[in-house]
Amino acid sequence: MQDTERETYMTLKKWVLETYFDFCRDRAVMDGWRHGEVLGAVEYHFDCASNPVEQIMTDVVRLGLRANWYPDTEKNARSIIQSRIDTYGGWEALLSDITEEEAKLLRQDIKSLKLIA
Repeated sequence: MQDTERETYMTLKKWVLETYFDFCRDRAVMDGWRHGEVLGAVEYHFDCASNPVEQIMTDVVRLGLRANWYPDTEKNARSIIQSRIDTYGGWEALLSDITEEEAKLLRQDIKSLKLIA
């Protein structure tokens, strides 16, 4: 069942990355925020999707922004993602519920982030 009432993975990824850039430019450069503060602001900004597929997708993109810089919060983020995936029915259920193009891109990212083998 492909949900047409939600944003695509590429759109969500674009929004998260644009927000990250904007916070780096506007808060880090202009206001002296540190990287962790920028990531925290991005986390807060995107931790409210009402659609569970969108939330998982934004979680994956935000995990990529951590780039292994914050092991403790990364471990927590991975746990949250896995819990949401388990609630959804597993990775295969999620991947089967999205378009083929999205599944290919998301699968590539989740493999790179070592969320699945």
